[in-house]
Amino acid sequence: MVDIHTHVLPGLDDGAPERDASVEIARQAASDGVRVLVATPHIREDYDVRPEELAERSAEIDATLREHGLPVNVLPGGEVAMTRVEALDDEQMRMVSLAGRTRYVLLETPYGRVPSGFEKTAFALQLRGFTPVIAHPERNESFRARPERLAALVEGGALVQLTASAITGGEGRDTARFALTLLEDGQAHVIASDVHRATGRRSSLADAREVLERRGLGELAAWMTSEVPARLIADKAPPARPAGRPKRGLRGRLRRLGGRA
Repeated sequence: MVDIHTHVLPGLDDGAPERDASVEIARQAASDGVRVLVATPHIREDYDVRPEELAERSAEIDATLREHGLPVNVLPGGEVAMTRVEALDDEQMRMVSLAGRTRYVLLETPYGRVPSGFEKTAFALQLRGFTPVIAHPERNESFRARPERLAALVEGGALVQLTASAITGGEGRDTARFALTLLEDGQAHVIASDVHRATGRRSSLADAREVLERRGLGELAAWMTSEVPARLIADKAPPARPAGRPKRGLRGRLRRLGGRA
């Protein structure tokens, strides 16, 4: 599996505080079957992260994991706030893209209300030759209240990344319901962990796959955790989505799990 949204780089944002914590994140990921972690620290005003340092920082952690015998590769990237898109030139945007060399940029969904300019920002990225991968929109009340906004973005060429804990119900009932709706409507393309700590509350990709596989959605689970993210970090278009829809009962399963948040 390939995890395109992680905060594994130490000391850059609210993710791993130091190198040992990065190793533990990677150790847990390896035990779950993840073989590639894209390091996506926050690229926004409250963290002093320079695009020019990401490749070297990722290579350092990648080498550390080799020393520990962990079969996980770390690639550079970034989780880019909409307020930083205009400030980054094309070369810098490429540095913060998935794998540090692709057209795919992880665009952070704001934590609060999604301003009307979000769509304009995503479109501006596309005009520059980049494809927005919208991070965890299922957790945002604005998109849940007006799902047609997200649908329009997807129709316009954006991709959607769901958080694994949304699939397992760890983000709450409303988030689980919306995540399921996006899955049913074919408006979600990738599942990622958004892991910040090895001991944090975020679910793993393996947890999300298990929930989907129990409902006969093994092909979709593999598509969203392996096939699509592998293509993105190779700078290729996603493969065709598997046919079929969630079986009856998955909605109830996610609703019950949602009560655990």
